[in-house]
Amino acid sequence: MQISDLLGIHAEFVASSELNALGTKTDRLISVLDELGADEYISGPAAQSYIEVEKFKESGKTLYWYEFAHPVYPQLFGGFVPCYLQSICCSTWANHET
Repeated sequence: MQISDLLGIHAEFVASSELNALGTKTDRLISVLDELGADEYISGPAAQSYIEVEKFKESGKTLYWYEFAHPVYPQLFGGFVPCYLQSICCSTWANHET
């Protein structure tokens, strides 16, 4: 069972190495989007230092910047420590019926 199953996410996961994407950096990213038929891309703010926004505009694809604000959730032991896997275990998996 994969984490996506526990979260109820039903999607096809594809490794970029399985695609015929061309180029490097932003060109390669746009090539991956082309191959997947995607016209939008969501990226974290750290990528603003290297993604070439103009190339996205030229490609006709929409680029979104998403800054994740980590929620505070109940933990089993001690104070709050942000951890994606623990949030899944404490929230989703603990309530999952087998």
